[in-house]
Amino acid sequence: MQGYGGRLLFVDCTTGATRIAALVESTARALLGGNGLAARVLLDHVPAGIDAFDPANVVVFAVGPITDTTVPGNSRACVAAKSPLTGLFFDSTFGGRFPATLKRTGFDAVVITGRAAAPSYVSVDESGAQVKPAAELWGRSTRETVNALIEAEGADADAIAIGPAGEQRVRFAAMAHYWKNREGVSGRGGIGAVLGSKNIKAVVVRGARKTAIADPAALKALLDETREPLRTGTKALSTFGTPFLVGPINALGALGSYNLKSEVFAEARAVGGAGSACGVPGPSRTAQATVHGGPKSNGAVADFQAHDSIT
Repeated sequence: MQGYGGRLLFVDCTTGATRIAALVESTARALLGGNGLAARVLLDHVPAGIDAFDPANVVVFAVGPITDTTVPGNSRACVAAKSPLTGLFFDSTFGGRFPATLKRTGFDAVVITGRAAAPSYVSVDESGAQVKPAAELWGRSTRETVNALIEAEGADADAIAIGPAGEQRVRFAAMAHYWKNREGVSGRGGIGAVLGSKNIKAVVVRGARKTAIADPAALKALLDETREPLRTGTKALSTFGTPFLVGPINALGALGSYNLKSEVFAEARAVGGAGSACGVPGPSRTAQATVHGGPKSNGAVADFQAHDSIT
């Protein structure tokens, strides 16, 4: 099956047992990349009505067929679980090198369930996974944890970790991945707290498998055709960052505002990036400081300023 590893990895943190299941082509085609796959896994494996901090809740890290290809912005992963913040299905996507490295393990999804007896981390490679002790990492920040794990596991590995908030089950706790000068953060929804409830401090991935492309020549031609329109069409994102998206989202009537009483925010132009409406370079800190007075994201603007009517 082209574009996929064709395998799902299940990790039981209670017992340390792992198992590998096949991802058949009909299932892959029926779902929408990593996000659809994660949603299907949760539907199939999370018992109805359980608390988000129940050991039976699962945390799914999933990637799709585009991940680790030459498509711009390809290194994205989805992580999903039942949210402690809402009690509902929740997923978050993040970038950095971790998604591509996860894809290189040959697993399209890593499914974490159970609860470790002591602070631990999950280490995944092409053959499966191990649940390893992490007592010395408990209480440390996400960056400190990631750096320590990469030093221990090797430079070819990547890690994503929770911080003290996740350990204490703060219901909006995030997790973060660091690589070179880039950060990949899975925010909102509290999946970091779900990992904390499982006594899992981090997930580490390492692999070298290549993603098979069905028609490399056709893909290259498509990318050559769209590269320049993509570069010019996303230029504002490079300058202003994702707050640029506030205007287009508001125009679509999808910007939750005034404590969600409206889907349109009258002051959107005042809080968003200039203008209207990866391979997409992120905004420099200088540009962000010049335009916004400091780094912001579309999520911060939409969820804080528009939602609470702050300009």
